[in-house]
Amino acid sequence: MFQSLRSQILFFTCSLVILLVSSFTGIAMRMRLPEISREISLEGIGFAKKIFEEFRENFPPVEEDKEDFSKEIKRLVNETPSIGVLEIVRADGQLIFDSSRGFLQVSEEISESWKEAFQKGGSSLVLARSEKVISFADAENKDLASKLIWPFHSFSDDREFGFILTLSYKQIWPKFLTITARFGVLAFIALLLSLFAAHFFAQLITTPLFRLKRRAEEVAGGNLDLEEKYFAMHRNDEIGSLGRALSEMMNRLRQSRQHLLEKERQDHEISLALEIQKNLLPEPQLIRGNLDIAAHWSPADVVGGDFYDFFDSKTGRLTFFVGDAVGHGIPASFLSNAAAMLMRSLEFFANSALELMVPLNATLFSRTKPGVFLTLAGGLWDQENSEMELGTAGGEAILLHRKETRVVEEPASKGVPLGALPNELLFKKIQPFEKVPFNDGDTLLCFTDGISESMNADGEMFGHNRLRELFAKLSRKKNTSAEIIEEILKEVDKFRGSVGQKDDVTLLLLRRDDGLLTPESLPEEPAGEEVSESDKK
Repeated sequence: MFQSLRSQILFFTCSLVILLVSSFTGIAMRMRLPEISREISLEGIGFAKKIFEEFRENFPPVEEDKEDFSKEIKRLVNETPSIGVLEIVRADGQLIFDSSRGFLQVSEEISESWKEAFQKGGSSLVLARSEKVISFADAENKDLASKLIWPFHSFSDDREFGFILTLSYKQIWPKFLTITARFGVLAFIALLLSLFAAHFFAQLITTPLFRLKRRAEEVAGGNLDLEEKYFAMHRNDEIGSLGRALSEMMNRLRQSRQHLLEKERQDHEISLALEIQKNLLPEPQLIRGNLDIAAHWSPADVVGGDFYDFFDSKTGRLTFFVGDAVGHGIPASFLSNAAAMLMRSLEFFANSALELMVPLNATLFSRTKPGVFLTLAGGLWDQENSEMELGTAGGEAILLHRKETRVVEEPASKGVPLGALPNELLFKKIQPFEKVPFNDGDTLLCFTDGISESMNADGEMFGHNRLRELFAKLSRKKNTSAEIIEEILKEVDKFRGSVGQKDDVTLLLLRRDDGLLTPESLPEEPAGEEVSESDKK
């Protein structure tokens, strides 16, 4: 109903004033009532004395004067507002006259209680207003009364009569109305003054609140550059506290907006970094001659420290490897991207895998802090001689499944991560890359530790042996390289369950399938000189 604070203050102020005025009016009426009752009782006594004095010589009247007597009594009763009915009683308790009926043809006997009242004598008595219990009080009593008794007095020497006066309270209401009118005028004046005062204090309270409300709406609308003076921060009351709280909220929102904008900028840059990192990686599926090549790369964060690559070297062989920079996220991605591009550039000067790793290790060791290193696993594929030159530098062992024996070999032993030691120490610990045959139907898998070290909710790792068994099982089937990688990832996800990916995951799989060879993909025979018939002989 009253939605604004100002209207609520005015409404409750008016209600309080009306309540107080009504209470004071009631109290005043209650205090005035006994006095009015006493005045009416005294007027009744005075009326009784007047009647007694005027008619004591001629009462009871003779028969022919009774009618005039009755009219005179009625006139006097009507002229006296405090008297309702006058009754005259003989000493023997017989009611002989009633101002409303005149002289009674047959007298009526009054009750014993009334007789008792008349017999008390003395001063006038008042019968209290109780119809069930008759109690008597002095005429000076201030309680309301209904009957006033003028005890027996002698009108003449041989006759005694008393009066019963029924008191009338009709005049009490004009008196009360007068009181009410006076208080009504006071109430109206008080109401006007209170409305003025309430309006003044409402303005005093609500005006700064309305200003704060407008400021809060501006802040909610996105305006976070308001000056502090608009928030009533100079006040020491609750409004000032509210203003300071709003100002603090605005400052925090401004900081949050700055952080959000900064985060959006960083997210945009990270997304660009992810796009760049993805573009640096070769296509995940490739058919090269009789090799079916597939790869998978998924970082634990937006970008990762894992990478893979395969490319043709200047010797005509295929260079392939997977790498894992220490850690994951943006720092690791910088290291892995730099290493991948460096290896691509070194390929033009290297004749073997070892010649690739020597300058790469020297660069990483001299340009990075201690504890920053890179693991590698891969090699070179010589299609002409059907052999692989394999090796690792601290990475996971390479798995090689032989179609003929249906077993999985690990031809390359673990070496030392690149960047951990200088060249003179590192290559004393690295075993020469091993050359192994790679026949039709054989499958080779290079992977990072994000696969083998994947954990489930019980803290159990997927493990190297589990991966080896799964790889052997899948390689025995006539699956493509992409299908084998897909099944491995499904099993790892199933093993992890509700546990998310904690580390970067990279796999590179090469499968030889001579059925993929076409006349165009066969190596050309070396051109020789034509042989004449004579030479043949």
